[in-house]
Amino acid sequence: KAAYEAHCDEVGRRVPVVLDSCCGTGRSTRMLADARPDKFVIGIDRSLARLERNKRFRDGPGKGETKGGAGSSNLVLLRGTCVDLWRSV
Repeated sequence: KAAYEAHCDEVGRRVPVVLDSCCGTGRSTRMLADARPDKFVIGIDRSLARLERNKRFRDGPGKGETKGGAGSSNLVLLRGTCVDLWRSV
């Protein structure tokens, strides 16, 4: 939620959300975020091993990046189950 709020503050408005369920390493999430900068993309996977293959997820954000992000301010990668996320939307 904090990453979404930070992104909305940055762009000055609420934006639609795209869910990338079972995102694995987050590569597809990054591609979606790059292709749709007008959306906030959430990548979720239950495997920490897969997510940790993403350097930015593993090491934390760099300058100008969101916690859990893979380089863009319009995305976040989360470890969890898809069902839990789907229920909360």
